Amino acid sequence: MIKEIAWLIILVPLLVSPFILVFGRKLNAGGGYVAIGAVFVSLIASILTANEIFASGNSSVVEGFQLIPDFKSSFGEIKGLTWSLYLDNLSITTALIVAIVSLLIFIFSLEYMKGDPGLARYFAEMSFFVGSMQGLVLSNNLIMLYLFWEFVGLASYLLIGFWHEREVVAAAARKAFIVTRIGDVFFLAGITLLWVKLGYLPTVAEIQAGLINQVLVALGLSTIIPLLFFGGSIGKSAQFPLHVWLPDAMEGPTTVSALIHSATMVAAGVYLVARLYVMFSIDTIPLAVVGIIGAVTSLYAGILGIVSNDIKRVLAYSTISQLGLMMLALGIGLPSASMMHLYAHAFSKALMFLSAGAVIHELGTRNMLEMGGLASKMKIAYYSMILGGLSIMGIPPLSGFFTKEPILEESFAKNNLLFILGILSSFFTAIYWMRIVQSTFLGKARSMKAEEVEPENIIMKIPMFGFIVLTIGFGISAFLINFPSALGGEYMMIPNELNAITLDVIILLITISGAYLYYQYYNAHWMKGFVDSSIGKILYKILENGYYFDYVYEGVAKYAGWILGLAAKFFDDKIIDGTVNRIGQAAKIAGNVIRKIQTGNLEQYIFYVFATASFLMILVLVFLI
Repeated sequence: MIKEIAWLIILVPLLVSPFILVFGRKLNAGGGYVAIGAVFVSLIASILTANEIFASGNSSVVEGFQLIPDFKSSFGEIKGLTWSLYLDNLSITTALIVAIVSLLIFIFSLEYMKGDPGLARYFAEMSFFVGSMQGLVLSNNLIMLYLFWEFVGLASYLLIGFWHEREVVAAAARKAFIVTRIGDVFFLAGITLLWVKLGYLPTVAEIQAGLINQVLVALGLSTIIPLLFFGGSIGKSAQFPLHVWLPDAMEGPTTVSALIHSATMVAAGVYLVARLYVMFSIDTIPLAVVGIIGAVTSLYAGILGIVSNDIKRVLAYSTISQLGLMMLALGIGLPSASMMHLYAHAFSKALMFLSAGAVIHELGTRNMLEMGGLASKMKIAYYSMILGGLSIMGIPPLSGFFTKEPILEESFAKNNLLFILGILSSFFTAIYWMRIVQSTFLGKARSMKAEEVEPENIIMKIPMFGFIVLTIGFGISAFLINFPSALGGEYMMIPNELNAITLDVIILLITISGAYLYYQYYNAHWMKGFVDSSIGKILYKILENGYYFDYVYEGVAKYAGWILGLAAKFFDDKIIDGTVNRIGQAAKIAGNVIRKIQTGNLEQYIFYVFATASFLMILVLVFLI
């Protein structure tokens, strides 16, 4: 009976969404309390279901709705579509994390979005977002998983473009939608190819059990199918080269950014690879690609984070970098380590975004150059940014230390190149975090609003307190109970070995040196001299423009549009107009012929009729003989 409650995890937020959209304006806080209640029900259902799954130690398939019944056709019997849930430690833990993070962000939204004329639409779309993510996480059927995958993309498009009256916001939403669709095309192609070649579509449970492994090898699909699926992950999790949408997605409300970056949209790509990891590990090539893409993305985005003055864009690059580290973990054979870091990152990054949201709410700007001196006035936001940043840097005893260090340790043992990229990423993580703290909270106020800022509202403080507790407690508690084993853990968290401890100390020293380097930037004349030099200015310009990837993609899009335009013009001129013109010419020729034979001579007409009839009779006789 408890397992059937799992349906509430998905359905309650989904069903509440249209209710809030229709009646939200008549409800308190635009239906915000209804949305919070729905997510709270989802959380309770997650806890009850998780308790049973953890206690039994077994996975379970919960049969549900037959959306399309089986039917017979001229091709044979066609199997219908049944929506069932696959419950195991991985799926239910992820659903639990999504519910916890969403609940706290929804509470924060009550104050952050207060007074917005689109408040009902906001909570309706947020509820739809959460329900879609839960459906993606728990669905057993690949078609339903893909459907919710697209729902998550739709919800993110609506929420990123929430203030669509501004053109820059609408453009950011379109960009996110289009770029992620590119990845989705690969994902859909993988599902379609799998369906066509196997003759049916395997469930998540069957893939997890390895039931299709030998078939994929025999059909020569053990490489291409996982790579196509990973194409979808590249788009959703903003991995190189489809990373360009996430920084621009910061045009949406900060609470939306917090949810996207912690427990929904970007987490979906990492989860997909971890969920189907048995299929990915059949051949070595897919995981090698995953690991390389992840490592490159992690360093690439970490470097970009050190130049932007927009606090939310810096956090966006931070997210891309951390997602790359999770992909690196998947690539070197650590799926549970990757998911553990995803959970720890969800708490830490949500905390950092809520801290930034509180500052933006009070100052009305995202530009760190207009901030400064906020530590004494917005203490909770300050401590939140400090703790969240230290966690993603991997500083003990915060959660990130217990989830990040094992990934770097394993990469050191398995692939030195990936380890170097990972450790450099950690170095730049410390730099951009110190830059946020220095520019936003330390020093003197650099604007009138920063001087007159008021402390955070109590409604904002409560969720930040919650994430502070989770950021501190999650890693320690997971370490004490060896929680990764519950996910099928393939490593011991922070092994008590001299070599491992030495390596951890080295990693910490390199990471901390990044923060110290930026802190000393203001006193070190040689660093300022380099930044102000010609080479420094060129490098800064390159980083400020994101290595010019947006310009390259825009140029490619324009060139492709020009080619398509020429093709369309050729088709229109030569095919459409050509056909019409030829029909006209044929009619004209026929008219001329008819005009010549239309003489008004009755005897000539009788001759034409007789000749035609004779010709037809000859044809009939030929066919009969």
